[in-house]
This record gives sequence, C-alpha cells and structure tokens, in this order.
Amino acid sequence: MSRALYFGLPLEGHVNPSLGLVQELVRYGEEIIYYSGDEYKEKILKSGAEFRSLGFIKSKQDKRDISSHLNPLERENRLLHYIIKVMPTILNQVKEDNVDYIIFDTQFVLGKMIAHQLSLPSVSFCTTFAFSKKKVDQKRKRLTNYKLNSALVEEQNRLRQNLSNEYGFAMPDSIMFTTGDITLVCTSKYFQPESGDFDKTFKFIGPSITDRNDTSDFPIAALKGSRTIFISMGTIVNEQPELYSSCLKAFADMDILVVMSIGKKVNIQYFGNIPSNFIIRNYVPQLQVLQNTDVFITHCGMNSTSEALYYGVPLVMNPIGSDQPMVAERVNMLGAGIILDKSEINVEGLRKAVETILSDPGFVKNASKIGESLRSTGGYRKGVEEIISFKKSKGGC
Repeated sequence: MSRALYFGLPLEGHVNPSLGLVQELVRYGEEIIYYSGDEYKEKILKSGAEFRSLGFIKSKQDKRDISSHLNPLERENRLLHYIIKVMPTILNQVKEDNVDYIIFDTQFVLGKMIAHQLSLPSVSFCTTFAFSKKKVDQKRKRLTNYKLNSALVEEQNRLRQNLSNEYGFAMPDSIMFTTGDITLVCTSKYFQPESGDFDKTFKFIGPSITDRNDTSDFPIAALKGSRTIFISMGTIVNEQPELYSSCLKAFADMDILVVMSIGKKVNIQYFGNIPSNFIIRNYVPQLQVLQNTDVFITHCGMNSTSEALYYGVPLVMNPIGSDQPMVAERVNMLGAGIILDKSEINVEGLRKAVETILSDPGFVKNASKIGESLRSTGGYRKGVEEIISFKKSKGGC
C-alpha cells in the first residue's frame, strides 16, 4: 500500500470526475489525502479519502474569482497569489506525511510544485482536452495580449518569477495546463483534438462515468418510449431564465417530452403555466436522463458533453466560456452536434437546431461513434491501472 496526496481545484467540474479514480485507488489499497474546498468535504470522505481543506473557497465571490470566464489572465494571477500565500503552510503539513507520490489537477500547478519540493513522482489528472505544446504556446500568446492589459501581464511575470526563485521550480508555460510524470486525460484519442501530438506520458483514459446513487424522485419512467429533449446549462452559469423561457416557447407544441434542469437559483414559478410536455426541476439525475435522451441542449462543459456522448446523444451547444468553445468545436467537427451563436439563442434558432438533429440520423451515428471510443477507454479503472503501472516503473514508489 502507498500513500498519495491529491491536490484538486475546488470546482465541481474538477472534483466530481476525480472521485471515481480516488475511490478505485482506495479499493486497491492506496491511502489518499485529498486537498480541496470545504464544500466538497462530504463527497471526498465518501470516496474513502482523507480530506484536508485548502481554505480559499470561502464565499461565492471567491468561487467566481477562480471559475470566472471573464478574464482568464486575472484568474491565473489570483491563483498564483493564493499559491504564494499557502505554499509554506502546506509544505510544512505534507513533509510529515511520508507520501509516495502526488496527484494533482492539470490546472492546479500547486500540486506539481509540492511534488518538486518533496522530490516525488507526480500524476496529473486532466478533466478536459489536453493541450499540445503548440496549443499551450498559442494560449500563452492570447493571454499575454488579453485586452492589451500590460499590468496583468507584468503582474503574472512577477508572480511566476517569485515562485521560481523561492522554490527553485521552473514554472510551466501555462499554469492552467501542468503535466506530471504521466498525465491522465479524461477523454479518448478519437475525441481528443490532434491526439497524435502527445507522447507516451499522456494516457487517454476516457471520462469517469460513475453511479452517483441518485435517490431523487424524478419520474424517469416517463421518459421510456418517448422522444426526449434534455436541457441543462451545468452548475456554474445555469442562471439563464431567458434561455429557459425560449425553450418553453420553442418546444411547447412539439410531440416530444422536454426535461429542463434549471439549477438552484431559478424559481420554477417564474415560468408560470408550464406546458404539459415539460418536466422542469431545479435538479435532475443527469446520467439517468441522458440514457433516455434524443437531443441534449447544453453549455458544452467537458463533463456534461462526455456524459452525453458516452450514451450516443447528439448536442445543441451554447458554449459560454472556459473550455466550452473548444469542446463545442470538436463536437461540431466530428458531426455530433450543432453550435448556436448568440443570435440563434432564441425560439426559432433552438427549434430549428433540434429539428435538424432529429431529422438527420447522421448526428446520432457520429455521437455514437464518439461514445464507443469513450466507453472503450476504461475510465477511472484504466486510470488506476496506469497509476499502478507507473508506480512499478518507479520501483514501487
């Protein structure tokens, strides 16, 4: 048995995919100490890992600072400020843990820095597409020119240099894509753009699709035998009542069942009289619904997209920020969905996109092809196999 530290960004899109991997490692006999935000403590403890608080997600505003889609350069600078603040404390904690290796989210360079300080092997866990060196260079150039904000660029250069000098650590070109000795990528080679650009240290393990043991009272039986549209904008930017109202108008008179997940912040009563072919909830059991869905209207976050394609469901996509435009472009390129621009997020645009997908079997065929590639990868179990193989290559860690 070995002991590992896991450093995870405290955001749902990072924590949820990691839990299957962590739980499987614990089943294998590994001891995992998981650093994350306090709001995920219960989930992490249920996985069998020991929880430790990062302590920097204390308010809704703090969370927006890290997950914001408005200014990525400023978001990176906030993360660097945080690392400078907590690095001494965390290093002092972990020096007494006698760990054998480090696992960290690809977008959380803190984990790689801890591994460097402790001279330990490292595993990077990538919850979205991997970035080739060419893509990293392009992203770095875009960030450097972001709104021509020289002050932010200078601040980042100063912060990166301070950390490099203090810890003797060569900062990666992009702190939002930090590789380990091996990097586990939560997609397939087929779905990954330009997959031939990656060396053998990148392991394409596919998405971590796990049974969430959902106990909600959602009427899943109502979806059986019906054509179904599923609408969800994820968990971070799902406060979109105007979009939901457009969906109500677009699909009210269609001979199709519509399931709409509107998030915790939108009151269902806002919509007044709900058409009889709609089921609207603040939360729905997404995996169960997707297995009975014909078209998924989505923000195109990597987790939701992978889950839909895993079950061969084509997409109508409304990407907002972060990795969503890149994911949407890949789905579109492979013929498994339609991207809507801002001018099409209306009654006519939504209905036209759905009718196009329902009338063209090519979308389902292409979504199913991606789904087959995702299912064949092995998911979190494959990830554990790669970690164990990696440990053995290092002499058992």
